[in-house]
Amino acid sequence: MRVKESIYLPLYSEKKGEKFVPAKSGLNNGRASGRPRNPRETYIPIPAWIHRAFPGFFPESGVSFQLLTSDTTKRMKAKVCQDGRKALMSNPNHELLEAVFQKLGNKDRALAIDDLYIAGFDSVKLTCLSLAPLTYRMEFAPVDSFDKFKYTYQSNKGTVVKIKPASKIYSYSELMYLTSQGALSLNTTPPLGSDAPKSRLVARREFGRSVAVIASTLNRAKGVCDLCGMIGPFRCADGRPFLEVHHIVPLSDGGSDTLKNAAAVCPNCHRACHLALNKDELATSLRQKLT
Repeated sequence: MRVKESIYLPLYSEKKGEKFVPAKSGLNNGRASGRPRNPRETYIPIPAWIHRAFPGFFPESGVSFQLLTSDTTKRMKAKVCQDGRKALMSNPNHELLEAVFQKLGNKDRALAIDDLYIAGFDSVKLTCLSLAPLTYRMEFAPVDSFDKFKYTYQSNKGTVVKIKPASKIYSYSELMYLTSQGALSLNTTPPLGSDAPKSRLVARREFGRSVAVIASTLNRAKGVCDLCGMIGPFRCADGRPFLEVHHIVPLSDGGSDTLKNAAAVCPNCHRACHLALNKDELATSLRQKLT
């Protein structure tokens, strides 16, 4: 284990590509039958491959450590437990769920996957802060963060997990991301697609963007992509070539909403800036052109 090392854990289970929160385990473990339980007893599942891929990140089963939830400023005792070290649980076992409730809102029913989507997160990020005393920080991570962590890790190891696009619900941006990671595997058995596509509700955090910065960036470009140098692919209603404004350092990563961090790019280059294998080189090229 290394200080500052991070992993992601899902707040859900998955079966045949479908994500769900089990009715009587995981976040809803207090509703399980058998021994008497606190109704708010809960645990976060730890996929078996995490222990194999990150040996030593967690202590042995039953060893207590500190868990700091930075989103709620709550500090609690926790441990890894159950067969196969498959569960992260707080001590007392209701504190972890109460930390989740502060983000989800109190529910008098079993939690469901849609509750996570509406809240805008479905996983947690754990970071090792200290070895003595053993302390981790837990942060609630945006929807599909665990999927991206899993695919990125396995891609970096040279083993890309192939998935079928029809096995779960994906947004367009998620499909573009998975395509860029080489994670999509087409099901060639007809019929492809669906006459009645499923839907899901996803809440997300959006940043306010200055209209003046957008207008000034587009005026500066004069219809020519800052990256490839080509004229926008089609004309807008006002006659100008269409370009999109791209933040070189994303706002979600702390980038500024200013002219020095904004570029006017064609849709093709915009996708490349976010998904291409050489996106860091593209960002450097944009900075050089705009200075």
